[in-house]
Amino acid sequence: MILAIRADYLGPCATYPELASRIGEGTVLVGPMSDYEVRRAVEGPARYAGLDVERDLLDAVAADVRGRQGAGRGAGGGRPVEGRVPGRVTGRVSR
Repeated sequence: MILAIRADYLGPCATYPELASRIGEGTVLVGPMSDYEVRRAVEGPARYAGLDVERDLLDAVAADVRGRQGAGRGAGGGRPVEGRVPGRVTGRVSR
């Protein structure tokens, strides 16, 4: 099982001894993504859905998140990335 917990939520986990023990045993610190990894994280799912993402949009998203420690409180917070960058995702989505 993989459990992902933001660092700002680890404290409350300590109130559950078995959970705290397991978190302590298997914690893996994941650092910020590189620009390449950010682009892949955006473009991969879009391509899987048959969509194309403009290069300028990928560059803007990568620049926006560069150096951020997370998207939550105390780390830049505010609106999500997709609410701040210009660009287009094109293609046909059928359901």
